[in-house]
Amino acid sequence: MNGQWTTVAKGTSVGHKRIESFPAVEAKSFRLVIEECTAEPLIRNFSVYHVNP
Repeated sequence: MNGQWTTVAKGTSVGHKRIESFPAVEAKSFRLVIEECTAEPLIRNFSVYHVNP
């Protein structure tokens, strides 16, 4: 909103996949923030999809 970043999902993940759902938002871009990890994160893919119910 108004050029500010808004958190749409937050959580913890262990393993090779995480699928997160959240209410529809209008956005020009999304970003992934990793606040803490035990080793260097290896991100192969980060995707955002819109699915019509």
